[in-house]
Amino acid sequence: MRALLQQRCRRLAVAQAKLRGVPAVARVRQSTTFSTLSATSSHTIVPSTRVFAWGQGTEGQLGHSPIQKSALTGAYVELSPRELRLDTEQDQQKIEKHNPWGFVDLAAGLNYSAGVTEDGKLYTWGDGSNHKLGHGDSKPVYRPRQVEALQDVKIVKVACGDFHTAAIDEDGRLWTWGWGGSLFGGIGGLGHGDEAEQPRPKVVRSLVDYGCRVGSVACGEKHTLILTDDGEVLTAGNGEYGRLGNGGSSDHRVPEPVELFDEKTNIVEVAAGHAFNLVLTQDGKIFTWGRNEQGQLGLGGGISMDVYSMEAVPLLVEALESKKVVHVAAGHSHSAAVTEEGELYMWGMKIHLEPQVFRVGEGDKVWQVGCGGSHTAVVTEDAHQLFTFGKGSSLCLGHGTRSYTPHPKLVADGLAGRGVVKVACGHRHMAVITD
Repeated sequence: MRALLQQRCRRLAVAQAKLRGVPAVARVRQSTTFSTLSATSSHTIVPSTRVFAWGQGTEGQLGHSPIQKSALTGAYVELSPRELRLDTEQDQQKIEKHNPWGFVDLAAGLNYSAGVTEDGKLYTWGDGSNHKLGHGDSKPVYRPRQVEALQDVKIVKVACGDFHTAAIDEDGRLWTWGWGGSLFGGIGGLGHGDEAEQPRPKVVRSLVDYGCRVGSVACGEKHTLILTDDGEVLTAGNGEYGRLGNGGSSDHRVPEPVELFDEKTNIVEVAAGHAFNLVLTQDGKIFTWGRNEQGQLGLGGGISMDVYSMEAVPLLVEALESKKVVHVAAGHSHSAAVTEEGELYMWGMKIHLEPQVFRVGEGDKVWQVGCGGSHTAVVTEDAHQLFTFGKGSSLCLGHGTRSYTPHPKLVADGLAGRGVVKVACGHRHMAVITD
Protein backbone atom coordinates (compact mmCIF):
# COMPACT_ATOMS: atom_id res chain seq x y z
CA MET A 1 0.00 0.00 0.00
CA ARG A 2 2.88 2.35 0.78
CA ALA A 3 4.38 1.58 -2.62
CA LEU A 4 1.08 2.62 -4.19
CA LEU A 5 1.14 5.92 -2.32
CA GLN A 6 4.74 6.57 -3.33
CA GLN A 7 3.97 5.82 -6.98
CA ARG A 8 0.97 8.16 -7.06
CA CYS A 9 2.80 10.97 -5.30
CA ARG A 10 5.71 10.66 -7.71
CA ARG A 11 3.26 11.07 -10.58
CA LEU A 12 1.99 14.23 -8.89
CA ALA A 13 5.55 15.54 -8.53
CA VAL A 14 6.16 14.95 -12.23
CA ALA A 15 2.93 16.73 -13.15
CA GLN A 16 3.86 19.67 -10.95
CA ALA A 17 7.26 19.87 -12.55
CA LYS A 18 5.66 20.09 -15.99
CA LEU A 19 3.57 23.02 -14.78
CA ARG A 20 6.60 25.11 -13.88
CA GLY A 21 6.68 28.14 -16.08
CA VAL A 22 2.95 28.03 -16.73
CA PRO A 23 1.15 31.19 -15.53
CA ALA A 24 -0.24 30.71 -12.01
CA VAL A 25 -3.79 31.41 -13.12
CA ALA A 26 -3.68 28.31 -15.29
CA ARG A 27 -2.84 26.17 -12.27
CA VAL A 28 -5.61 27.34 -9.95
CA ARG A 29 -7.83 24.45 -8.91
CA GLN A 30 -11.11 24.33 -7.05
CA SER A 31 -10.82 24.74 -3.31
CA THR A 32 -11.01 21.43 -1.48
CA THR A 33 -12.04 22.75 1.92
CA PHE A 34 -14.81 24.94 3.15
CA SER A 35 -12.38 27.04 5.15
CA THR A 36 -11.87 28.98 1.92
CA LEU A 37 -15.59 28.87 1.15
CA SER A 38 -17.59 27.18 -1.55
CA ALA A 39 -16.61 27.07 -5.18
CA THR A 40 -20.05 28.44 -5.99
CA SER A 41 -19.30 31.76 -4.30
CA SER A 42 -17.12 34.71 -5.27
CA HIS A 43 -16.81 35.96 -1.69
CA THR A 44 -13.50 36.00 0.16
CA ILE A 45 -12.54 36.56 3.78
CA VAL A 46 -10.90 39.93 4.32
CA PRO A 47 -9.03 41.28 7.36
CA SER A 48 -11.83 43.69 8.34
CA THR A 49 -13.75 40.90 10.03
CA ARG A 50 -14.76 39.94 13.54
CA VAL A 51 -15.03 36.64 15.38
CA PHE A 52 -17.98 35.57 17.56
CA ALA A 53 -18.13 32.43 19.70
CA TRP A 54 -20.75 30.81 21.92
CA GLY A 55 -21.81 27.57 23.57
CA GLN A 56 -19.96 25.63 26.26
CA GLY A 57 -16.92 27.62 27.32
CA THR A 58 -15.83 26.14 30.63
CA GLU A 59 -12.48 24.90 29.28
CA GLY A 60 -11.74 28.17 27.49
CA GLN A 61 -12.79 26.99 24.02
CA LEU A 62 -14.73 30.21 23.34
CA GLY A 63 -11.68 32.43 23.78
CA HIS A 64 -13.50 34.81 26.13
CA SER A 65 -11.49 35.85 29.15
CA PRO A 66 -11.99 36.45 31.96
CA ILE A 67 -14.96 34.14 32.38
CA GLN A 68 -17.44 33.80 35.21
CA LYS A 69 -18.43 30.23 35.96
CA SER A 70 -21.75 29.33 37.51
CA ALA A 71 -21.55 28.95 41.27
CA LEU A 72 -24.06 26.09 41.03
CA THR A 73 -22.69 24.03 38.14
CA GLY A 74 -19.14 25.32 37.81
CA ALA A 75 -19.77 25.83 34.07
CA TYR A 76 -19.46 28.83 31.80
CA VAL A 77 -21.96 29.01 28.94
CA GLU A 78 -22.83 31.62 26.32
CA LEU A 79 -26.24 31.00 24.70
CA SER A 80 -25.89 33.86 22.19
CA PRO A 81 -23.00 34.98 19.99
CA ARG A 82 -20.35 36.98 21.85
CA GLU A 83 -17.48 38.76 20.16
CA LEU A 84 -13.88 37.85 20.88
CA ARG A 85 -12.23 40.97 22.23
CA LEU A 86 -8.82 42.07 23.39
CA ASP A 87 -7.98 42.44 27.05
CA THR A 88 -8.68 46.16 27.39
CA GLU A 89 -11.24 48.51 25.89
CA GLN A 90 -8.43 50.80 24.75
CA ASP A 91 -6.80 48.02 22.75
CA GLN A 92 -10.17 47.04 21.29
CA GLN A 93 -10.88 50.59 20.12
CA LYS A 94 -7.59 50.67 18.21
CA ILE A 95 -8.73 47.82 16.01
CA GLU A 96 -12.47 48.51 16.16
CA LYS A 97 -12.97 47.74 12.49
CA HIS A 98 -10.74 44.70 12.39
CA ASN A 99 -10.60 41.18 13.76
CA PRO A 100 -8.13 41.41 16.70
CA TRP A 101 -6.17 38.40 15.51
CA GLY A 102 -6.86 38.70 11.79
CA PHE A 103 -8.30 35.18 11.58
CA VAL A 104 -9.17 33.98 8.11
CA ASP A 105 -9.77 30.35 9.10
CA LEU A 106 -11.32 28.77 12.20
CA ALA A 107 -11.70 25.22 13.46
CA ALA A 108 -13.51 23.83 16.50
CA GLY A 109 -12.97 20.44 18.11
CA LEU A 110 -14.25 18.54 21.12
CA ASN A 111 -13.49 21.30 23.65
CA TYR A 112 -10.93 23.56 22.02
CA SER A 113 -10.53 25.87 19.02
CA ALA A 114 -7.91 27.03 16.54
CA GLY A 115 -7.50 29.95 14.16
CA VAL A 116 -5.18 30.90 11.31
CA THR A 117 -4.32 34.55 10.69
CA GLU A 118 -3.91 36.23 7.34
CA ASP A 119 -0.12 36.09 7.69
CA GLY A 120 -0.12 32.36 8.46
CA LYS A 121 0.17 32.35 12.24
CA LEU A 122 -1.64 29.60 14.14
CA TYR A 123 -3.44 30.21 17.43
CA THR A 124 -5.12 27.63 19.69
CA TRP A 125 -7.18 27.89 22.87
CA GLY A 126 -9.37 25.78 25.17
CA ASP A 127 -8.76 22.44 26.87
CA GLY A 128 -5.09 21.49 26.68
CA SER A 129 -5.30 17.81 27.63
CA ASN A 130 -3.36 15.37 25.44
CA HIS A 131 -1.22 18.34 24.28
CA LYS A 132 -3.70 19.03 21.49
CA LEU A 133 -3.13 22.80 21.69
CA GLY A 134 0.49 22.36 20.66
CA HIS A 135 2.00 24.57 23.37
CA GLY A 136 4.14 21.84 24.93
CA ASP A 137 1.95 21.31 28.00
CA SER A 138 -1.57 20.23 28.92
CA LYS A 139 -2.74 23.42 30.58
CA PRO A 140 -6.00 25.09 29.49
CA VAL A 141 -5.70 28.33 27.51
CA TYR A 142 -8.50 30.88 27.85
CA ARG A 143 -7.39 33.34 25.15
CA PRO A 144 -6.11 32.64 21.62
CA ARG A 145 -2.41 31.89 22.02
CA GLN A 146 0.08 31.56 19.19
CA VAL A 147 1.64 28.14 18.64
CA GLU A 148 5.28 29.12 18.97
CA ALA A 149 6.63 25.92 17.44
CA LEU A 150 5.15 27.07 14.11
CA GLN A 151 6.04 30.75 14.33
CA ASP A 152 8.45 30.43 11.37
CA VAL A 153 6.03 28.32 9.31
CA LYS A 154 3.20 29.83 7.30
CA ILE A 155 0.04 27.85 8.05
CA VAL A 156 -2.88 28.00 5.61
CA LYS A 157 -5.42 25.54 7.07
CA VAL A 158 -6.18 23.91 10.41
CA ALA A 159 -8.45 21.08 11.61
CA CYS A 160 -9.46 20.07 15.15
CA GLY A 161 -10.54 16.62 16.29
CA ASP A 162 -11.34 15.21 19.70
CA PHE A 163 -7.80 14.68 20.94
CA HIS A 164 -5.47 15.82 18.16
CA THR A 165 -4.94 18.70 15.75
CA ALA A 166 -3.66 18.97 12.16
CA ALA A 167 -2.45 21.91 10.11
CA ILE A 168 -1.21 22.43 6.55
CA ASP A 169 1.54 24.87 5.65
CA GLU A 170 2.01 26.84 2.44
CA ASP A 171 4.25 24.10 1.01
CA GLY A 172 1.58 21.44 1.43
CA ARG A 173 3.23 19.78 4.42
CA LEU A 174 0.99 18.24 7.07
CA TRP A 175 1.71 18.86 10.76
CA THR A 176 -0.05 16.93 13.54
CA TRP A 177 0.12 16.87 17.32
CA GLY A 178 -1.74 15.72 20.42
CA TRP A 179 -2.84 12.25 21.46
CA GLY A 180 -0.94 9.43 19.76
CA GLY A 181 -2.66 6.45 21.32
CA SER A 182 -2.71 4.26 24.41
CA LEU A 183 -2.85 0.63 25.48
CA PHE A 184 -6.61 0.64 25.98
CA GLY A 185 -7.61 3.48 23.67
CA GLY A 186 -5.79 2.19 20.61
CA ILE A 187 -3.79 4.24 18.15
CA GLY A 188 -4.39 7.92 17.49
CA GLY A 189 -4.54 9.79 14.20
CA LEU A 190 -1.16 11.56 14.12
CA GLY A 191 0.37 9.44 11.35
CA HIS A 192 3.96 9.52 12.64
CA GLY A 193 4.42 5.74 12.68
CA ASP A 194 4.11 5.27 16.44
CA GLU A 195 1.75 5.91 19.35
CA ALA A 196 3.77 8.64 21.02
CA GLU A 197 1.94 11.73 22.20
CA GLN A 198 3.19 14.87 20.46
CA PRO A 199 3.23 17.98 22.68
CA ARG A 200 4.13 20.24 19.75
CA PRO A 201 3.49 20.20 15.98
CA LYS A 202 5.47 17.61 14.06
CA VAL A 203 5.55 17.22 10.29
CA VAL A 204 4.19 13.92 8.91
CA ARG A 205 7.47 12.80 7.38
CA SER A 206 6.15 9.92 5.25
CA LEU A 207 4.08 12.32 3.12
CA VAL A 208 7.08 14.59 2.60
CA ASP A 209 9.30 11.64 1.70
CA TYR A 210 6.77 10.44 -0.88
CA GLY A 211 6.44 13.91 -2.41
CA CYS A 212 2.77 14.38 -1.44
CA ARG A 213 1.36 17.91 -1.16
CA VAL A 214 -1.63 18.03 1.16
CA GLY A 215 -4.50 20.28 0.14
CA SER A 216 -7.04 19.58 2.87
CA VAL A 217 -7.34 17.68 6.15
CA ALA A 218 -10.11 16.70 8.58
CA CYS A 219 -9.84 15.18 12.06
CA GLY A 220 -12.19 12.73 13.77
CA GLU A 221 -12.05 11.18 17.21
CA LYS A 222 -9.02 8.95 16.57
CA HIS A 223 -8.33 9.30 12.88
CA THR A 224 -7.26 11.80 10.25
CA LEU A 225 -8.64 12.16 6.72
CA ILE A 226 -6.23 13.66 4.20
CA LEU A 227 -6.74 15.03 0.68
CA THR A 228 -3.74 15.67 -1.53
CA ASP A 229 -3.54 18.36 -4.17
CA ASP A 230 -4.20 15.83 -6.93
CA GLY A 231 -7.40 14.49 -5.35
CA GLU A 232 -5.92 11.47 -3.55
CA VAL A 233 -7.60 10.43 -0.27
CA LEU A 234 -5.56 8.98 2.59
CA THR A 235 -6.40 7.98 6.14
CA ALA A 236 -4.37 7.48 9.30
CA GLY A 237 -5.16 6.34 12.82
CA ASN A 238 -7.57 3.95 14.51
CA GLY A 239 -9.36 1.51 12.19
CA GLU A 240 -12.25 0.67 14.51
CA TYR A 241 -15.69 0.78 12.83
CA GLY A 242 -14.02 0.71 9.40
CA ARG A 243 -13.34 4.45 9.54
CA LEU A 244 -10.12 4.14 7.52
CA GLY A 245 -12.03 2.84 4.49
CA ASN A 246 -9.93 -0.12 3.41
CA GLY A 247 -12.28 -2.97 4.18
CA GLY A 248 -11.32 -3.83 7.74
CA SER A 249 -10.52 -2.49 11.18
CA SER A 250 -6.74 -2.41 10.95
CA ASP A 251 -4.94 0.67 12.21
CA HIS A 252 -2.75 2.90 10.04
CA ARG A 253 0.27 4.29 11.86
CA VAL A 254 1.15 6.34 8.78
CA PRO A 255 -1.22 7.72 6.11
CA GLU A 256 -2.36 5.12 3.59
CA PRO A 257 -4.44 5.66 0.43
CA VAL A 258 -8.09 4.62 0.34
CA GLU A 259 -7.73 2.04 -2.39
CA LEU A 260 -11.32 2.09 -3.66
CA PHE A 261 -10.73 5.46 -5.29
CA ASP A 262 -8.76 5.06 -8.50
CA GLU A 263 -6.95 7.74 -10.48
CA LYS A 264 -10.14 8.61 -12.37
CA THR A 265 -11.98 9.56 -9.17
CA ASN A 266 -11.08 13.13 -8.34
CA ILE A 267 -12.02 14.07 -4.78
CA VAL A 268 -12.46 17.80 -4.08
CA GLU A 269 -13.61 17.90 -0.43
CA VAL A 270 -13.32 15.73 2.68
CA ALA A 271 -15.15 15.79 6.03
CA ALA A 272 -14.55 13.68 9.13
CA GLY A 273 -17.11 12.91 11.81
CA HIS A 274 -16.54 11.23 15.15
CA ALA A 275 -15.88 7.81 13.60
CA PHE A 276 -16.97 8.18 9.97
CA ASN A 277 -16.10 10.13 6.83
CA LEU A 278 -17.58 11.82 3.78
CA VAL A 279 -15.83 12.72 0.55
CA LEU A 280 -17.15 14.73 -2.38
CA THR A 281 -16.15 14.01 -5.97
CA GLN A 282 -15.62 16.61 -8.66
CA ASP A 283 -18.85 15.58 -10.36
CA GLY A 284 -20.86 16.15 -7.17
CA LYS A 285 -21.23 12.62 -5.75
CA ILE A 286 -20.83 11.75 -2.06
CA PHE A 287 -19.12 8.64 -0.72
CA THR A 288 -19.31 7.72 2.97
CA TRP A 289 -17.88 5.06 5.27
CA GLY A 290 -17.26 4.24 8.93
CA ARG A 291 -19.62 4.03 11.86
CA ASN A 292 -23.32 4.14 11.01
CA GLU A 293 -25.24 3.42 14.21
CA GLN A 294 -27.24 6.65 13.87
CA GLY A 295 -27.64 6.74 10.10
CA GLN A 296 -24.84 9.27 9.67
CA LEU A 297 -23.69 7.66 6.43
CA GLY A 298 -26.97 8.45 4.68
CA LEU A 299 -27.36 4.98 3.18
CA GLY A 300 -30.84 4.28 4.47
CA GLY A 301 -31.70 1.25 6.60
CA GLY A 302 -34.17 0.34 9.30
CA ILE A 303 -34.75 0.23 13.01
CA SER A 304 -32.55 -2.87 13.20
CA MET A 305 -29.45 -0.67 13.06
CA ASP A 306 -27.41 -1.05 16.26
CA VAL A 307 -24.21 0.26 17.85
CA TYR A 308 -22.15 -2.06 15.65
CA SER A 309 -23.52 -0.80 12.32
CA MET A 310 -20.69 0.27 10.03
CA GLU A 311 -19.37 0.28 6.49
CA ALA A 312 -15.68 -0.49 6.03
CA VAL A 313 -15.38 0.76 2.44
CA PRO A 314 -16.66 3.96 0.77
CA LEU A 315 -20.22 3.68 -0.54
CA LEU A 316 -22.13 6.06 -2.77
CA VAL A 317 -24.96 8.03 -1.14
CA GLU A 318 -27.53 6.98 -3.72
CA ALA A 319 -30.29 9.23 -2.39
CA LEU A 320 -28.35 12.24 -3.71
CA GLU A 321 -27.05 10.62 -6.89
CA SER A 322 -29.35 12.75 -9.06
CA LYS A 323 -28.10 15.96 -7.43
CA LYS A 324 -24.82 17.78 -7.90
CA VAL A 325 -23.46 18.38 -4.41
CA VAL A 326 -20.94 21.20 -3.96
CA HIS A 327 -20.23 21.05 -0.22
CA VAL A 328 -20.38 18.50 2.63
CA ALA A 329 -19.98 18.58 6.42
CA ALA A 330 -19.80 16.00 9.20
CA GLY A 331 -20.58 16.21 12.92
CA HIS A 332 -20.44 13.70 15.74
CA SER A 333 -23.17 11.47 14.32
CA HIS A 334 -24.83 13.41 11.50
CA SER A 335 -23.96 14.85 8.11
CA ALA A 336 -25.08 17.61 5.77
CA ALA A 337 -24.70 18.59 2.15
CA VAL A 338 -25.35 21.60 -0.08
CA THR A 339 -26.35 21.15 -3.71
CA GLU A 340 -25.53 23.27 -6.74
CA GLU A 341 -29.04 24.75 -6.48
CA GLY A 342 -28.40 25.85 -2.88
CA GLU A 343 -30.54 23.13 -1.30
CA LEU A 344 -29.70 21.86 2.17
CA TYR A 345 -29.79 18.15 3.02
CA MET A 346 -29.16 16.62 6.44
CA TRP A 347 -29.17 13.09 7.86
CA GLY A 348 -28.16 11.08 10.92
CA MET A 349 -28.67 11.35 14.72
CA LYS A 350 -31.26 8.55 14.40
CA ILE A 351 -33.67 11.12 12.99
CA HIS A 352 -33.12 10.63 9.26
CA LEU A 353 -31.31 7.56 7.92
CA GLU A 354 -30.91 9.08 4.48
CA PRO A 355 -30.69 12.68 3.22
CA GLN A 356 -33.70 14.90 3.89
CA VAL A 357 -34.12 18.37 2.42
CA PHE A 358 -34.56 21.32 4.81
CA ARG A 359 -36.05 24.68 3.95
CA VAL A 360 -33.98 27.64 5.12
CA GLY A 361 -35.62 31.02 5.69
CA GLU A 362 -37.96 31.95 2.88
CA GLY A 363 -36.45 29.40 0.58
CA ASP A 364 -33.01 31.04 0.68
CA LYS A 365 -30.14 29.38 -1.10
CA VAL A 366 -27.56 27.82 1.20
CA TRP A 367 -23.88 28.57 0.75
CA GLN A 368 -22.10 26.92 3.67
CA VAL A 369 -22.95 24.35 6.36
CA GLY A 370 -21.29 23.02 9.49
CA CYS A 371 -22.15 20.14 11.83
CA GLY A 372 -21.35 19.85 15.54
CA GLY A 373 -22.17 17.41 18.32
CA SER A 374 -25.94 17.67 17.92
CA HIS A 375 -26.49 20.89 15.99
CA THR A 376 -26.21 22.20 12.45
CA ALA A 377 -25.28 25.71 11.29
CA VAL A 378 -26.16 27.12 7.87
CA VAL A 379 -25.06 30.28 6.04
CA THR A 380 -27.24 31.65 3.24
CA GLU A 381 -25.75 32.64 -0.09
CA ASP A 382 -27.12 36.17 -0.63
CA ALA A 383 -27.33 37.83 2.79
CA HIS A 384 -24.85 35.54 4.58
CA GLN A 385 -27.34 35.09 7.38
CA LEU A 386 -26.72 32.38 9.97
CA PHE A 387 -29.39 29.77 10.72
CA THR A 388 -29.04 26.98 13.28
CA PHE A 389 -31.09 23.97 14.33
CA GLY A 390 -30.78 20.88 16.49
CA LYS A 391 -30.80 20.03 20.17
CA GLY A 392 -30.98 22.89 22.64
CA SER A 393 -28.72 20.90 24.96
CA SER A 394 -25.95 21.46 22.42
CA LEU A 395 -25.80 25.06 23.75
CA CYS A 396 -24.82 26.11 20.23
CA LEU A 397 -28.01 27.35 18.60
CA GLY A 398 -27.32 30.97 19.53
CA HIS A 399 -30.96 31.88 20.19
CA GLY A 400 -30.47 32.67 23.87
CA THR A 401 -32.37 29.59 25.05
CA ARG A 402 -31.89 25.83 25.42
CA SER A 403 -34.98 24.95 23.40
CA TYR A 404 -34.98 22.20 20.80
CA THR A 405 -35.14 23.66 17.30
CA PRO A 406 -36.08 21.07 14.64
CA HIS A 407 -35.78 23.39 11.64
CA PRO A 408 -33.30 26.12 10.63
CA LYS A 409 -33.91 29.32 12.61
CA LEU A 410 -32.23 32.68 12.07
CA VAL A 411 -29.65 33.67 14.70
CA ALA A 412 -30.91 37.19 15.31
CA ASP A 413 -29.17 38.09 18.56
CA GLY A 414 -25.54 39.03 19.01
CA LEU A 415 -24.35 39.25 15.41
CA ALA A 416 -25.86 42.73 14.95
CA GLY A 417 -26.76 42.15 11.34
CA ARG A 418 -23.24 41.17 10.32
CA GLY A 419 -22.89 38.64 7.51
CA VAL A 420 -21.18 35.34 8.28
CA VAL A 421 -18.31 34.31 6.01
CA LYS A 422 -16.99 31.27 7.91
CA VAL A 423 -18.54 28.88 10.42
CA ALA A 424 -16.77 26.37 12.67
CA CYS A 425 -18.77 23.85 14.73
CA GLY A 426 -17.32 22.05 17.73
CA HIS A 427 -18.93 19.40 19.88
CA ARG A 428 -20.76 21.87 22.14
CA HIS A 429 -19.42 25.21 20.99
CA MET A 430 -19.09 27.13 17.76
CA ALA A 431 -17.48 30.21 16.26
CA VAL A 432 -17.99 32.35 13.17
CA ILE A 433 -16.08 34.96 11.23
CA THR A 434 -18.27 37.88 10.17
CA ASP A 435 -17.77 40.58 7.59
